Amino acid sequence: MTRRMRPVDLRTDAITRPTPAMLAAAGRVMPTVRTRRGSAARQLESRVAAMVGHEDAVFAPTGSTANLILLMAVRDRGELVVLEAESHLAWTEAASVARVAGLSPMLVEGSGGIVSATMVGDALDDSRLSDHRRTAAVCLETPHNLHGGRVPPPAAMAGVVAAAHSRGVHAHVDGARIVHAMVATGAPLPTLLGGADSATFGFNKGLSCPSGAVLTGRRAVIERARRDLALLGVSNQPMADIAASMCLVALDTMVERLSEDHARARSFAQGMAEVTGFRVDLAGVETNTIMLTVEPPLNAPSVVRSMAAAGLWAWAVDHRRIRAMTHRHVTDLDIEHAIVAVADAVQAGRPRATASIARGSRVQR
Repeated sequence: MTRRMRPVDLRTDAITRPTPAMLAAAGRVMPTVRTRRGSAARQLESRVAAMVGHEDAVFAPTGSTANLILLMAVRDRGELVVLEAESHLAWTEAASVARVAGLSPMLVEGSGGIVSATMVGDALDDSRLSDHRRTAAVCLETPHNLHGGRVPPPAAMAGVVAAAHSRGVHAHVDGARIVHAMVATGAPLPTLLGGADSATFGFNKGLSCPSGAVLTGRRAVIERARRDLALLGVSNQPMADIAASMCLVALDTMVERLSEDHARARSFAQGMAEVTGFRVDLAGVETNTIMLTVEPPLNAPSVVRSMAAAGLWAWAVDHRRIRAMTHRHVTDLDIEHAIVAVADAVQAGRPRATASIARGSRVQR
């Protein structure tokens, strides 16, 4: 196969660049420190809160920051937080959850990343029996990052939320890519959240904004979260309006086109299912994420290095799994070349990638 001049980067959709319309909107903003939030940030907060069906919202620089200030707002230090075992909060944000929020994660292993009301109810009961500590929150994720972008059924989400509420526990949804779930299912955001008390809405993934997330919830919780955001050093943000202005453009122009990413993800998954050495759950490809399972004797890290040498970048989740993500910078032709590149790289046993590419493949979100 002829080596491609431009690599196909499927490591994450967080590399998407802002559109000309976003840059133009940002250029019209006049930053100010006279108010805590400027007009663009306030407008974005109100708009997202209305979409989600919550009372209030606060703009944060990242989704991880938004998740963290929510947990800080609803907890007392030393309490527990229930997390799905392979959720992003458990895999990547657990250190800040423990060290900054002062919470002890209690992990529940879902089925394909999806937890049931019974699982959560048992975990909440067990936590109280073990050391009598209060559980501050139950956190869910949709779509589920490490399970191929699967969207938990609304009924399952509602059941978990009800189980949490029956025990007086706050229910939160990490929705870093929740707009993908909305486009994939056609369901409104309140339905997808299943009645959760709060949610994080991300903009720096497939929506192509360089930064920005919105935390929504009850007004009293959001006010505490806003205070905790200031405790983290993010207050009087003179540049927040610039980021928020791009997020507003993304809501108007970038949402519906996500269906193109979903279609390309399915095309890539279907092609990969025909490549010897890989296993793909085609039914689980619902959004822009594809999870590939590498069959022995192959292993994911070495396969990723061979793929990178052939001009295709992906992320080795662990020894057996490889994650790929489509986004607006990936074309139909890129997908065709990517499938051929994988087949050629694996069958020919291409050499390892350069150190810079190998390091780049460690992007997680």
